[in-house]
Amino acid sequence: MKINQGCIFVFIFFVAFSIIFYVAAVVSIRNYAKEIDKKKTELEVLLNENKELRTIYESLIARDRIVSIAKNQLGMIELRESPEELIISKERIKSLEEN
Repeated sequence: MKINQGCIFVFIFFVAFSIIFYVAAVVSIRNYAKEIDKKKTELEVLLNENKELRTIYESLIARDRIVSIAKNQLGMIELRESPEELIISKERIKSLEEN
């Protein structure tokens, strides 16, 4: 039985093409895996930074801190009772504006 040279050429071409395609697929998969690992690392860094910023934010809005700054640095005092409510009619305001 004689093997046709054209069939051998087609077979060798098909095998070479398959090997090249396989190698290209493996390289692509490895590159994507590296990118995924890099993105996971970036995500971890951002999540840690987010936690730190939330901690700082929570400490900045703490009521005790705000009250301390208001009293010590701004000289404010805390009211013990509700302020009186003043009711002034529109006529009274107009008469005061005229004077």
